[in-house]
Amino acid sequence: MKSLAKAALFGLVLSTTACAQTYVLKGMQGAPGADGKITATVVSENTLTQLSIKVEHLAPPERLLAGSTSYIVWARRDSNSEWLRIAKLDYDPSSRKGTVDVATVPLTGFELAISAEQQDMPKSPSTTLVFTQKISD
Repeated sequence: MKSLAKAALFGLVLSTTACAQTYVLKGMQGAPGADGKITATVVSENTLTQLSIKVEHLAPPERLLAGSTSYIVWARRDSNSEWLRIAKLDYDPSSRKGTVDVATVPLTGFELAISAEQQDMPKSPSTTLVFTQKISD
């Protein structure tokens, strides 16, 4: 019974300190028919944001950038900041859907981008961006 009470209290504390926002994505550049949704839960006290991303109608990355094998999610505070690699989109070419179940960004307000990449661990995004979105704190 104590563990149930602790879980309920934790859920109450989390719900009062975190704020979830939903953003609708529209594809750009070579993927204009792609759509997506981001759920961002900002936890101001910890200066972080937890993301859940779902995209559909997204062409395989090699169709957008020759030699590409994956889609990578990026974040940066503003245009004067360096990009942080956040996650690799779990992409299924047969359904043309991709997801990131949970990714944590050490910022509460930032620019998010998803790019086609020729490798899984690039240092910065390619110029082939398929989505961009401002995440507000």
